[in-house]
Amino acid sequence: MKRPSFALWACALLLFVLCGFAVADRQFGNRAPRPESTSPRTADRHYVSPPQLVQSSSDTDATLTGTDQNGVHRTWNDLSAGKPVVVVFVKNGCPCSVEFEPYFHRVAAAYPDAVRFVTIINGDVPTARRFTADNHVAYPVLADESQTLIKRFHARHGATVVLLSASGKREAQWPGCSQEMMRELSERIARMSSVREEHVDVAGLPSALTAGCAFSQ
Repeated sequence: MKRPSFALWACALLLFVLCGFAVADRQFGNRAPRPESTSPRTADRHYVSPPQLVQSSSDTDATLTGTDQNGVHRTWNDLSAGKPVVVVFVKNGCPCSVEFEPYFHRVAAAYPDAVRFVTIINGDVPTARRFTADNHVAYPVLADESQTLIKRFHARHGATVVLLSASGKREAQWPGCSQEMMRELSERIARMSSVREEHVDVAGLPSALTAGCAFSQ
């Protein structure tokens, strides 16, 4: 019996390899590249730097007055009612301000008789009203279109938080939000009001202190 020649074997091997490349190209060659994973919220976050911490620590004793989302002028006595006040600064259109807002609702709900909350937004009354409705805010949202209050409290970014005593004295100020910051806020409210510290679910907040978008000043 005559054996196949070397040339025949070589041709068969080459044909097998070419077929293999063709199959691989059909299975993998036309596959669209996997898009890079991007998170809009991460891209919009601004992590707080040490200089920002120093700048936000300047003393501020300032009681609040202003016009709320309903066009009503609110005095300090209206806003405080003899209790400490948490002031949350919101930059209009800032994703972080929207993202962090529900966590303040949780703290407010945990201490309904111990503390009052007030939001200050850099916009007019309709802007304040829209933010209230869109984010289901149950406490006053003061319109600060001229940024008078924002400048008074040296708030450079959205998500700045100030804790005021019942007399209006600044007890603490944070230039951003994080899990640790929100726990500290809860602990300070309980201590100032002489009530039991409540558990507040802060899962979902960034672990690093994070500010929102900058106010234009």
